[in-house]
Amino acid sequence: MNRIIVVAGMHRGGTSAAAAALHSLGVEFGSNLMPATGDNEKGYWEDLEIKRLNVELLHRLGSAWYVPGVPSPGRFAGSEFAPFRLRAVRLLRKHLAGSRPFGIKDPRMARLLPFWRNAIATAGAVPSFLIALRHPQSVAQSLARRDGLERQLSYDLWLEHMTAAEMDSRGFDRVVVDFDLLVGDAPAQTKRIARLLNLALDATSPTLRNPFIDPELVRSNPDGPDAPPAESVPMEVQAMYARLASLARTDLPDQEAARGCSDGSAWVGDSALALRVRVAARVGAARGALHARIELLKGSSGPLARVLPIVRAARRIFGRKDFNDDVRRVNPPRIRTG
Repeated sequence: MNRIIVVAGMHRGGTSAAAAALHSLGVEFGSNLMPATGDNEKGYWEDLEIKRLNVELLHRLGSAWYVPGVPSPGRFAGSEFAPFRLRAVRLLRKHLAGSRPFGIKDPRMARLLPFWRNAIATAGAVPSFLIALRHPQSVAQSLARRDGLERQLSYDLWLEHMTAAEMDSRGFDRVVVDFDLLVGDAPAQTKRIARLLNLALDATSPTLRNPFIDPELVRSNPDGPDAPPAESVPMEVQAMYARLASLARTDLPDQEAARGCSDGSAWVGDSALALRVRVAARVGAARGALHARIELLKGSSGPLARVLPIVRAARRIFGRKDFNDDVRRVNPPRIRTG
C-alpha cells in the first residue's frame, strides 16, 4: 500500500531539518516547494499547494498559524469542509503516483492531523509520522526574532502543537526526532529514523554523506545569550518537552518506548486543561478591553472615529459562537491506547 510520512511539529521547531533527513532517505516531497529564504537557507520542504490548503483551512476556522486553538476532530466532518477534503485527496493521489514514499511537511499540520489522516486514508495510503522536537526556549527565541511573537504566546503555541502531534499520531508508526541531536550528528539520527520508520538506508548515498544541516545556521538555542530564562517556561511545557525528549532518545519502536513513559498520560490532560484555562482568561480580557475601546470611540470624531467600523468587525468575530468553538484549546484528552 502507498505510504505517506507526515512531519509534525512547531513553527521554527526543526520540521525543515527533519524533512531534509527524510529526503536523504528517499522520501519525496514534490517539485512545487516553497523556496528557501534568509530565515531558512536550506529550504522548507513544503509543497506550496498543501501549504495553501492548510492556510485556507485555518482561515475557514477563523484562525491562523499564530492564533491559538485546535479544532475538534469532528469539526471537519461538516459539508462546509467537503471541498477541502476533495482537494486534499486529489493532491495526495497526484503525489502517490510515484514509487517512493511521499512526505508532507508544514507546521500547520500538527493542528490539522485529524483532517489529514482522513484524507490519507481516503486516498488509499497509510500514514507514518515524524514528530520534530525542538527546545521550547529555542523556539520562543526564534519566533521573537523572526515574527516578534511574545514569549508566552510562543510557549502556548509550542505546547498546543506538540500535544496535538503526540496525541493524534498514536497507534501509527512514528518517530520523535530531537533537533539538537540531529544538528549534532545528522548521520546517526538519520539512520535512527530509517530503522524506526522502516525506510531503506543507502549508507553510500552522497545525500546522506553531505551534511544537509549547517550548525552555523542555527541561531537559537536554550543556552544562548538571547534565550529566554529557563524559569519563564511553564511547568506543563517543561513536562511535555521532557516526555518527548525521552522518546527522542530511544531506539525502541514507539509502542515499547511509550510504555516506558506511560506515567505521562495524566499530566498530558492536566497540561491541556491548564492551557485551556489560561487562554480562556486571555480571550476574556481581550474581549473586555475591546468592548471598552468601542465605548470610548463611540463619542469620538476625526481619525479615531474612522477605525470604529474595524473595531466593530473585530467584536463581531470575537463574539461569534463558531469562532469561540473553533479557536479553542486542546480539551483534556481521552486516554487512548495503541
